[in-house]
Amino acid sequence: MALASPSRRFILTSIPLEDSVSVDDLASRMIAWKADQSNSDEFDESHDRIRRSLYHSHLPKLADARLIEYDREQGIVAAGEAIDAAEPYLELTKQE
Repeated sequence: MALASPSRRFILTSIPLEDSVSVDDLASRMIAWKADQSNSDEFDESHDRIRRSLYHSHLPKLADARLIEYDREQGIVAAGEAIDAAEPYLELTKQE
């Protein structure tokens, strides 16, 4: 399921409903979020590694579930037509 991953739930809460965001911007936001979630001062996940996980794993799964619209060539992500159905789960994520 697309919402099983905390990273994918974070991605959905990071996409503006009325606008789009670049994959690079999402990667930067995810690095900051993962560093905040880490109990260690030695968090060292690279921007490139996060970006690859977005391109090859997280974004395709969210797009398949129609939760996002993903333009791979442009590197742009926007909310998809099914995003409203995920809202109750995303509210729980925001509270974590």
